[in-house]
Amino acid sequence: GVNRYMAAIERAAAELGVLYGRPVRFVHPRPADVAPAARPALLRALGGGAGYDLDSLVTFLPTPGGGLRALVADFGLGREVLRRTTPAEWEGFRAAYGLAPAAVDLPAALAAVQEGPRAAALQGFLDAVAAHLARQGMEVGRLPLLAVPVPLLADPRGVGHPDFRITWNNVVVETREGKVRAEGFAALLPAGDRLAVEAFRGAGAALDLLPPLVRSVILTGGYRCASNHLRESTVGEQRPAADR
Repeated sequence: GVNRYMAAIERAAAELGVLYGRPVRFVHPRPADVAPAARPALLRALGGGAGYDLDSLVTFLPTPGGGLRALVADFGLGREVLRRTTPAEWEGFRAAYGLAPAAVDLPAALAAVQEGPRAAALQGFLDAVAAHLARQGMEVGRLPLLAVPVPLLADPRGVGHPDFRITWNNVVVETREGKVRAEGFAALLPAGDRLAVEAFRGAGAALDLLPPLVRSVILTGGYRCASNHLRESTVGEQRPAADR
């Protein structure tokens, strides 16, 4: 089963390489990279990343020498954000995202989720990615990640997934006049915003954080999706009506 699965993955990678005219690189190790006895554990770790948007978990930044640096999401840093957030900041976060009323201990509820099995599975995938990229010669840093369970929403109607993520990875990166700049949504958790700005600065990039589209975040969207949609809308407005 593992061999059939990997053969399908390799075929898909080869087809993508032909389509884009560029070699396809994997952000994580493959079963062929490890001893046969280690393959089941590796596949379990990789399965922890199933169903998630990679743009919200891994960010690549160009280096002056033409290489790449990577920033990988990390629940451990997310827990550090929880510890650094003040009561007043929690109330602002609660109000902005429409979370459960003040009778619910929000910090405690969120802390429990970051230690849960779903977060642990995703963390295993993220650690495998970070280790693999480092072995490829990349400088790897980490960014905070938090999971917010949908049942904590005061009104969860219309939201079918179990949780949404507060992430600082989902950014648009550009280089102008030799300087790397990224922009994305602020999380409305100042401790996390500060950690993210510091991480990007350490990786040689300036990070600008803009007010979030909260409903988009709750629906697992992010800044890249929003900016792409805006660009498509702007292009559409500039086309003749018959071409739209």
